[in-house]
Amino acid sequence: MSVLDLPTPLARLYGLAMEIGVSIASPDAAWPDDGILAIVGAALDPASEGAENVVNPGAVILTDPRLDDDLCTETLAFAVAILCTQYERVAAAPERFVAISRNRLPEPSLGVATMAREIAARCGYTVGERSLEFEVCTPPALDGF
Repeated sequence: MSVLDLPTPLARLYGLAMEIGVSIASPDAAWPDDGILAIVGAALDPASEGAENVVNPGAVILTDPRLDDDLCTETLAFAVAILCTQYERVAAAPERFVAISRNRLPEPSLGVATMAREIAARCGYTVGERSLEFEVCTPPALDGF
């Protein structure tokens, strides 16, 4: 059975993330900031340090548990795209975490959002005209997670 056989685009994205070694969680603890959709964390494997475009087992995506399925699907597609295209950026961030804010940005012709749109489409999700480019920022304090 392929992850593409799962019943919903959101389930397919969860399956895809697991296949590339990324854990996804929606913590029960109070979400640290209403302006943040997700927190993306890198876990470096010393053997691959310095390698480009490497997603290592142990990377994590924490999503706001209050997201509806559509926004969660869009957020996860963007988060997976960040880990696939800009892993070094996440690994170099303070505490190896970046946050995805609720602020949508204009979608460039190429970049993370282009990959996020392709990932979403391959998982059966239609984005439409909405931008899949979100602002990436420093996460709030992660106390309690």
